[in-house]
This record gives sequence, C-alpha cells and structure tokens, in this order.
Amino acid sequence: MLTASTTKTVVPINSISKEKFQTRKPLTKSILIVLFLLVPVQIFAHAEEPAAKSIFKTENGILIQANFGIIDDFSDGYVCEEAFLGGDSWKVAVLDQTEWITYGSNNIKRTEDGCSFQTIKESDSIVGDIRVSPDKKTVAYYANGGSEPGIWVSKDRGKSFERIDFEVEGLQITALRFENNATMIISGYDTNQAGEGFLISVSTQSLESASLAIPDEVKFSYLLDANEEGLIWLGRLEAQTIFVGTRSETDQIQYEPKSWPIGAALSEDGQNIFIGGVENGSGIAVGSRSSGVFETILKDRAVDCLKRVGEKIYICGLERRDGYDIFELEKGSLKGVSKFTDIEGPKNSCPDESDVSSICPIVWKDTATYFGKVAELNPSPDTADMGVKDTDGNDQEPKTPQGPVEKSGCSTTASPSFPLVFLIGFLLFRKRS
Repeated sequence: MLTASTTKTVVPINSISKEKFQTRKPLTKSILIVLFLLVPVQIFAHAEEPAAKSIFKTENGILIQANFGIIDDFSDGYVCEEAFLGGDSWKVAVLDQTEWITYGSNNIKRTEDGCSFQTIKESDSIVGDIRVSPDKKTVAYYANGGSEPGIWVSKDRGKSFERIDFEVEGLQITALRFENNATMIISGYDTNQAGEGFLISVSTQSLESASLAIPDEVKFSYLLDANEEGLIWLGRLEAQTIFVGTRSETDQIQYEPKSWPIGAALSEDGQNIFIGGVENGSGIAVGSRSSGVFETILKDRAVDCLKRVGEKIYICGLERRDGYDIFELEKGSLKGVSKFTDIEGPKNSCPDESDVSSICPIVWKDTATYFGKVAELNPSPDTADMGVKDTDGNDQEPKTPQGPVEKSGCSTTASPSFPLVFLIGFLLFRKRS
C-alpha cells in the first residue's frame, strides 16, 4: 500500500535504472516518401474533424497542438503529424517555438527547427504524456506496460533520458505535471489494491520520491493541473470528484462534475479554479478558492481543451458560427483568437529535404478539404489523380472527398498489399541491435 511519508521514500526506488539512449538513425526520407507514394493517401488521412488538443506558450509566441499536427505560425503553415510518425495518440512537449519532443508510433523524436525530426529512443511501452518544466530545462514522460514502464526524465532538453522504476507491480500512472522546476507530481492507482489512488512528488534533480497524503477511500487518481499555488486532481469516491488543494492538504475543496472533465487550471495567483467540459463535454465550471463555490458558465459551449497559458485561460473548440477554434476566456465570455481555416498549407519555411517538406504536402490535400480549401500543390506523377476503375474496368471521374462519416481516428479505407504492409511494419518498428 502506498502511504504518505515526509521522512523517507515510500515508493521503492532503491535501484533506479538509468538507461541512457543516444540518437538513433532515423528512417531515410527517401524510404518514407516511397511509402507515402505507394500507399494510398487515405490510409494516412484523418477521419476525424480537425480539433485543437492543447496550447503552449514560448518566449516567441503561442503554439497549438491539433489532432492533425502542430501550428507554430499560422502565416507559415502547419507541421503534419505524419512528419514525425504521430499515429492515433501522439504527444508533444514544447521547449521553444520550433524545438519540440514528440511521441508517436513507439518513437520519441526531437526537433530543433520544427522541420526535421531525429529519433531519440524507441519504446514498446505506452507513453501517456510528455511534459516540460517551467524553465524548459527538464523533460519528463510516463509510460505504462511494455518493457519500459515508469517515469523517464531528461536533464538535457530531451537529448537523452533516464528511468525511474517504482518497482511496484500493478502500478498504473495516469498523469504527470511539473509543480515547479524542481518537482514533478505523479498520479495513478494500484491495480493490486482495488484501484487505490496515489499522488507522488518526484525531485527532478535527485529523482527521489515521496507520497502525498490523500483520502484513503479515493480510487483511480488523475492529476489535472499543478503549480506552486496548488493542485487540481480527480478521483472516485462514491462519484467522480474533483479535489483542489496543496501538497500538504490535497483535498481542501471537493466538487462533483456531471461528467469526466476535459481539462482544469488554476489562475496564476491560485485563487480561481477553471474546469472544462463538466456537463458532458460542455460548459466551464468556475470556482473560488476561498469560498469553494462553483458556477457553471457557457453550458452549451463544447470544450475540447482548457489550458492556462501565462495569465490567460484558453479554450479549444470549434464555433461553427464564426469559425474560431481557439478562444480566450475573458470575464465569463469567449474571445476568438485563432481559426484553422487561416492555414494555407504545410509549413513553407522548411528546407526542401526536411521531413515536413517531404511528407506534409502529400497529406495536405485531404486535410485541406476539411477547411473548405483546394490544395494548390503540384502532385508528382505517382500521386496524380488518374481516376479509379469501376467493376467493369472503365475509368470513372475522380471523386472529391466528402469528409468523415464518423469519428474514428485515422482512415483505413485503403487496403495495401501484404508485402507492403510487412515492409512498412518492418521499417517503422525495427530496433537497432
């Protein structure tokens, strides 16, 4: 059982496995281009409506993570997630406007220019999230299952990682947040203890850990936000409950949302609480730290993400009436900030030989249809639209994609041959000895 302690490490970390990984040789761009040209584009295209997933602030501006890629400058275009082999559940951690760490298709990758990506390590464990410390010096991610579960920490801005193995069988990590530059907070539960929840603080320097005190009856803990002003976390009592508190008193305030929240944040001074999607994916609960009273505003407004960036609270979610995808919450109302329809194509400042320039123009044609645009790109002879054959072998007129029928991640309507599937699998998932 995980119990609170301030004098010793409760979670065993007697043998910290510090496995160093150096940069691995990435797939050559020529192989990737061949694969994209051979396999019908639809197999890589998104069958999900474009949506923002998170927002990041850097010294040079704002960066947006969407389900189709990353936008660091609307006037310059976007970086498609296929450029770093994102897949269905990819993640990104932002160090600077064009310096990122990404996870997708079992690969941890790094870029310094937002154009080309180098593989740092591969992992058969499922990476849940990647986070960066406020000073942008430490990168950390957590993983469950596979051969590399636990917390992985980089002290050199994501160039190499070392592992903290908690050595507790049945441990499931659910979230990781930086409280400050020196401390991370980890949440999770123990499958061998009927889902008993826990919160753990971890030093970014010594990698030593200690449990935080939470109510004994709480199950399935999930950390929503953490900073020096306090914590917001979710756990199950008789119902799903949101707790707001500090590391010394984690359950000062309790609030029961009507549904699983989309995101939560404390104001910069820690006095106000914002929780998104509390009514079946819609609405924002705004609470006072002093009174513990919450009021739900914008109940009919769908929320895809809620994030505090600096002093401001940002909301993700398409408003079809005015076309905005990113909003700033200002005195109880939303102010439109960004529209995905302003994107004119893949990032055009990348070198011709980069991953972005090699791959993103190929998938832009399908992405553009969601924005009501026609991709004005010159297709290569291999990808030029030559129509399709009907059952009698006669040419038919090319059909314009009509968008998804239902949300299902990435489209798989194309059926490449077995040798090609084998080749793709071999190239994407092989490991160097």
